Amino acid sequence: MTWRRGSRLVGLMACAWALAACGVSATGVPRAVTSAPTTSAAGGDGSSTTNAPSSGGGKLAPRVAQPKNLRGLDPCEQLLTPQQRAELTFTKAGEKLPPSHGMEGCQLFSSDLGIIFTVNANRDGLEEAYRNRKRITGFREVQVDGYPGIRSAPSELSCRLLLGVADDQDLAIDFTRVGSRKPEHRDPCAFTETIARMVLPNLPEGR
Repeated sequence: MTWRRGSRLVGLMACAWALAACGVSATGVPRAVTSAPTTSAAGGDGSSTTNAPSSGGGKLAPRVAQPKNLRGLDPCEQLLTPQQRAELTFTKAGEKLPPSHGMEGCQLFSSDLGIIFTVNANRDGLEEAYRNRKRITGFREVQVDGYPGIRSAPSELSCRLLLGVADDQDLAIDFTRVGSRKPEHRDPCAFTETIARMVLPNLPEGR
């Protein structure tokens, strides 16, 4: 990785971490939807936006029927297996970010790509993001293996996915394409969902 490219990646990742800590892009743990969502127009990458069922009781975010539990997890060691990290071109577990607003973070980067995970296990899950949706650039509802998510901040090189894993927990995945020319990395938003699919089986079941 060249110094200039590496510095740019670190800067982008620092910005993503700052947004997560401020709660503007509210990170959220994946929730499985209780009933089949209504699918609307399909995206060009084969994914689809959805009208997920409301959680009721004045809540805006979809409910999670099969919750996972992020509490107590080490974001650098437990979200991805060593084999998965190697597949993503990372040679080590990652670097922990200082805890902020009760959230734990981890950044991983290589000459090809960079990822920041932000674990939010003590707030309102995706509810915070839904309340602030007008302030979130590129807000788009998605489903990842039955769990509700929100795409945001899409660009040619980067994207954020907020994945609801429980009604009160969420996981933010910030992906940046650095030097990779692999076809699967050309759509950063689609690849954030690929990363989420890798992480979900590694999470313990919630209550």
